[in-house]
Order: sequence, then C-alpha cells, then structure tokens
Amino acid sequence: QDALTELLSHQGLKSILPKEIARSARYGWPLCIAFIDIDGLSTWNERYGHATGDALLAALSEAFRYGLRDADVIARVGGDEFVTLLPHADLIGAQSALERCRQLFWAIPMGVSGNPKGTFSAGIAQLADHEKEGRPLLERAIQGLFSAKQGGGDILFCQPTPRAEQPC
Repeated sequence: QDALTELLSHQGLKSILPKEIARSARYGWPLCIAFIDIDGLSTWNERYGHATGDALLAALSEAFRYGLRDADVIARVGGDEFVTLLPHADLIGAQSALERCRQLFWAIPMGVSGNPKGTFSAGIAQLADHEKEGRPLLERAIQGLFSAKQGGGDILFCQPTPRAEQPC
C-alpha cells in the first residue's frame, strides 16, 4: 500500500493485473486500464510547496475512491502516476468513470490563492480478445496518456484496441 494515498502500490497492482486479465478472458468480460498523470504537479510543488503537492495527490486518491466502483482497482505507481483497472468496463464505460473522478477532483478546493483546480490526464485502453498479458494493454494506455499530454493535458484519451476500433 502507498503510504501517502493509501492506495494499492505498484507491486500490488502487478499481482492483481494477471488475475484480472485471466478472469476477463475466462468469462468474456471487457477489461480496461487507465494510466493517469496529474497535470503539472512539479509546478504545484514549486509554486505552493510540496505539502500542497502531497495534498493534491491525496485529493486525487479521494476522487478515485468516490468516483470508481468497488470492483475497480486503483494503484499509485509513481510520483504522480496512477493506474486504474476497470473490470466489466469497455472504453466508453471507463471514460465515463474517469470523467466522474475528474469532476470530483475539480471540485476539491486546494486552499491556495486564486483557488486553482487540480487536473489530470489519462490514457485508456481495453483488453483485446487475443491478449493474454498486461504489457501490451498497459503500453497502449501509456501511449494514450502521451497523446493526452500532447493535446495540452486535462484530457481522457481512449486508445483503440488492435483489430477492434472502438472510439470513445
């Protein structure tokens, strides 16, 4: 468990991901993954101090707790990077869940002058029927995150599955 956010750690995610992929394949359920990054955390840290940056991380974890379902898995995998597994969700459902989280995150007052809002970007990918491991799925989500960041941030970008275009 991550001490600051009280979310699952990177190691915990690594143990759960193969089980969720196997379950998805076994029952034919969709599975999405999202790679998420807080926009401009280093700027927050420089402008308002690291305590405010930590508060931003804690606020995002709260938005995930309230905006995601109990079946969804969220882990902090880096400084300001998070991964969400969304079982039983296709790209449209995953985007809807993350949009809910984004609305909650925007609504949390950060207690600094000018009341700036925290934002995040995410790349979302859905497990393809032929995939049996998490690496390609995670790589597509990371590519989606890069596309979101190149688009200016505060974007949820859905990465289509190979052989099955499903935009969101």
